[in-house]
Amino acid sequence: IGEKEIELTPPHISLDAFMTGLNQLLKDENTQWNPVKKKRTPWIDMQQLERQCQQTFGPDNPTKEADESSQDLTLVETIQRWSHKAPDYKRSHDLQDLLCTVRSILPPINTKVEPRAYFNKVPIFSKEAFGGISGDEELNELLKRAMRKMKFFVRPDKLPTDLTDSQTLLFETIWDVIQEHEIIMNALPK
Repeated sequence: IGEKEIELTPPHISLDAFMTGLNQLLKDENTQWNPVKKKRTPWIDMQQLERQCQQTFGPDNPTKEADESSQDLTLVETIQRWSHKAPDYKRSHDLQDLLCTVRSILPPINTKVEPRAYFNKVPIFSKEAFGGISGDEELNELLKRAMRKMKFFVRPDKLPTDLTDSQTLLFETIWDVIQEHEIIMNALPK
């Protein structure tokens, strides 16, 4: 955007610093014609971007402080905190929450796992996609489609063969959590 060179802090390090820097850039930009809204709007809808970042990076906006405290966690503990609810981490999160926050356990956010281009293929789901659904049956159908899409990328027999141990553990855990939820959903009365 524009001619200014402002170094943006990556959102997974500090979402607040990222949003502040981006707001500074947008102040000097002219609004653009938006054919959907039929009016002039900024290049970037900051509220929508912030919601998307919060969903991608998890409900707790990660900062350097949070990142440093999570350095003490093992990979298994990090995955367990993603998949299960605090304080005892025994009850599983809802499937839609897991699908919307799966990016929070992938690199570069999760430094316990080596980065790999394959991680970029894992789909991103928005909480808005599951909002405004009229009934449980419709929500269940939407969740099943999202589950199938996610399973396509984490299916053990379709993964690259040269994964490291931590990458394999991560994908196996995501697969197991999704399989567990699929069993529960299939057991629900129709």
